[in-house]
Amino acid sequence: MMRKTILFLLFCLTIVHADVYYAKAEPLKKHLIKSNVSGKIIFSDESIEGKVAGLNTIVKIDTAVDKREFKRLETQMKLLENSVIHYKEVYEKRFSYYNAIKNMKSKSKSNKDASYYAQAGAKQSLNSAMIELDNSKQSLFTLAKQINDKNIVFDKWYVYALHVTEGDYVTPGSSLVTVADISKIKLTLFLSAYDAAHTDEMELFIDDEKSDIKMKQIWKMSDSEHLSSYEAKLIIPARKQLSQLVKVELKAKK
Repeated sequence: MMRKTILFLLFCLTIVHADVYYAKAEPLKKHLIKSNVSGKIIFSDESIEGKVAGLNTIVKIDTAVDKREFKRLETQMKLLENSVIHYKEVYEKRFSYYNAIKNMKSKSKSNKDASYYAQAGAKQSLNSAMIELDNSKQSLFTLAKQINDKNIVFDKWYVYALHVTEGDYVTPGSSLVTVADISKIKLTLFLSAYDAAHTDEMELFIDDEKSDIKMKQIWKMSDSEHLSSYEAKLIIPARKQLSQLVKVELKAKK
């Protein structure tokens, strides 16, 4: 009789088992953005801190010198494109003439040799112009990227903090801004040993509302700081406020 009573009590405890946890709403991802370039900060939107950024510039590094160099390279590239066209026409004519006379018995060896070296020289001039053009295009591409890297924009990202102000000078590796992806929210829970082992058998409630969301990850070893607790991650839909406490409850399925 006593054994049956104990089993019944254990059964009841299992049925009513429910643990409540509280976790801080944190962004899905957080990034510290560092500068790829050197330059003077000419704009820093301090009003955007603690807000979600739009398409407007957050930080801008001076690009005046870069833009002048960009125009110079554009002009140089156009000249090189014309040179390539010219050298190609010269080479094709000299190559065609050499092919036409190389087997003619009426043409002397010195004439044929002169024609051969003329087309070979034209080919070398064409190749040099093409290499120079390719280098110019690469320099233009690199400079365009550098100009783009000096204009910091993060649409729909939450701006945690700006690390520069107008007038600062930055170099590659300097911290510019810390931003966060808040399209979803991450909750970190420290589950009891029982809950960590039986999450699949329980119903999840978030702020007292039943949810079909599944635990993202559960560490099989207890946390070093929270002894006898097992760290778990939960990803939930975006919320208007960050850092607020979210109530998470695990209840035994009825």
